[in-house]
Amino acid sequence: MWVEFAGAVLAGVIFLYLPGGLLLRVCRLSGIGCMGAAPVVSLLAYSLLAILFQRFGVRASGWLLFASLF
Repeated sequence: MWVEFAGAVLAGVIFLYLPGGLLLRVCRLSGIGCMGAAPVVSLLAYSLLAILFQRFGVRASGWLLFASLF
């Protein structure tokens, strides 16, 4: 049970913090500010990509959204 919980937490951290953190680091934001705002930026980017894919008629999975951020 704890192994599955740890895996879910790790997946959440990867999907929420990694894309937003990397994007904010490219914009030269400090480390603390970067980690604080990373989930918001990631969710905004996922939402915008999903809207764009829907407008262009591209069927996208979660993995495609995640991969297209990189």
